[in-house]
Amino acid sequence: MKFRTILLATAALLLLAAAPADVPAQGLNPPASRDAGRDMSEEQAVQLFVRALREVRERYVDRMSERELAEIAVQAMVGRDRWSKYMDEGQYRDIQADNQGSLVGIGIRFEVKENAARVTETFLGSPAAEAGLRAGDLIQDIDGRTLAGLTVDQVRALIRGEEGSAVRVTVASPDGARREVSLRRRAVTVPSVAHTTVDGIGYVRIGKFDQQTVPGFEAALKGFRRGPALAGIVLDLRDCPGGLVDASVEIADALLEGGKIITTEGRDRRADDTVSARPGDDTGGLPVVVLVNGRTASAAEILAGALQDNHRAVLVGTKTFGKGVIQSTRPLPGGGAIRLTTARYITPSGRKVHEVGIMPDFQLGSAESTPVPWGARPDPAEDVQLAQAMTLLGQGTRPAMPRTTTAGMAQGAPAEGGNAEAGR
Repeated sequence: MKFRTILLATAALLLLAAAPADVPAQGLNPPASRDAGRDMSEEQAVQLFVRALREVRERYVDRMSERELAEIAVQAMVGRDRWSKYMDEGQYRDIQADNQGSLVGIGIRFEVKENAARVTETFLGSPAAEAGLRAGDLIQDIDGRTLAGLTVDQVRALIRGEEGSAVRVTVASPDGARREVSLRRRAVTVPSVAHTTVDGIGYVRIGKFDQQTVPGFEAALKGFRRGPALAGIVLDLRDCPGGLVDASVEIADALLEGGKIITTEGRDRRADDTVSARPGDDTGGLPVVVLVNGRTASAAEILAGALQDNHRAVLVGTKTFGKGVIQSTRPLPGGGAIRLTTARYITPSGRKVHEVGIMPDFQLGSAESTPVPWGARPDPAEDVQLAQAMTLLGQGTRPAMPRTTTAGMAQGAPAEGGNAEAGR
């Protein structure tokens, strides 16, 4: 694997497409105040803030602490678009753990289904695996609370807790047997890469880009090299919301012999950068097909765009989400942090992805087409997009790139009209 340290901005960069449902879809440049022309110095701005803080603290009908007021003000300042936000100490700690691919919980992936949390995978060595939970089990209540009507985020909040704390779950097996299980939460590693072989094709799925992604991808390639010769590799980025930019760029670098990977542009010139691939293709030149859908976003779009523009891979599926902005995370006094949009990115050919997305070379299926649950074996008989990818790779040569316009719309390419999971 071609490792590098990539400085795409002045802080750790993160791309995640999903925003809370209650966050308005603001643009990146909200309307200015009517008095925007009457600017003030930083000292005057601080005086304004302190005066307002004191007035609200002393006169508002309900008591509010200085910390609460300051956090409200910071959130208002930072919330210039749907991806920028203020995180309190607990939220910042959670996102740091999430980027590391390590979370405190019981060690499962699940989907909310039939008023229960259906287990789709248990992690090796986790509390859940040790207690005998298996894919297909239904968690019906947590600490006596029914899961009926709860969202994935709400169920996740019930499963998470302090390391070493106990949680009690009622589990129904696929055969209908019910049992109560007591588990003790602890830190577990959440794999972000899954791989297998299907009919002589290597299949790699990336769930998100975190610190586990590059070693997971390298392990997948090593596994493929130890097995029989492959006709090619399918890289499944469907439902991948993004994550760490560096991890995405590392994967692109591993698959490219050269060429640009990404260019970033920001108001702060320190955010301006162009990253190119170094010589060496870790697959040995195997042809690659990338699967994308309407939930392929952010860092996943960086990878898909780099491979498409460098004619290294063919994209199959539906148009991607279209998030072409980058956030930097900055710690603040008090233990919290701000995640602020600091740059836009363009693909190697100069395409702007934001609110446009990337059009696949072969449009196939619907925007909702999704991979099998994490941990389940992919089946081309049940997945039209995977079947198309395997057909292309079964030709035994690198798939020919269809002629594309500057917007990435395939000309003459075949086209057909066409449950969130979480690791805790």
